[in-house]
Amino acid sequence: MKLTNILLEAQITDAETLVGQIEKSIKSTFPKSFVKVVFQPKHFKPSIYIMFAVGKDTSQWPYKIEQNDISLTKAHIWGMEKDGKLNDKIQFEASQGGSILAKPEPGSHMAYSSVKVGLRKKTGTPEQILKHIDSYFKKLKETLKKNRDKIPEDHLKLIDKNF
Repeated sequence: MKLTNILLEAQITDAETLVGQIEKSIKSTFPKSFVKVVFQPKHFKPSIYIMFAVGKDTSQWPYKIEQNDISLTKAHIWGMEKDGKLNDKIQFEASQGGSILAKPEPGSHMAYSSVKVGLRKKTGTPEQILKHIDSYFKKLKETLKKNRDKIPEDHLKLIDKNF
């Protein structure tokens, strides 16, 4: 599914509008997953914070710990005023994410391995950032589907519940 024209019809000029569009975009790809998108005007620097987990809540995270999700993603968007007005160019920067948890290679001493999805820093207009985020989450879903055989057994039920 492509990023709908509805999302890109109007120019995005404020943080609250962008927050709503990002949340709508992620939930269109992962409707049963945990999604938190908030504008943080009082953060040390105004930003939009994004947190995503494939599991919808603690009942789906191994040992009820969000960091144990198969693909926890945390990111910020910078480039806005405290009142929420967006700059012409804003920046998306992930602090966590861009891979999925996987079984280790045979003979490895590691408990888990990972499969890269690719989550890059991006600078652009609010519309370009929205498209970048939308593309990443679609790529994440495809990577989860294509690598089902590499997903640890205890995480497969999470995929089954959310797809």
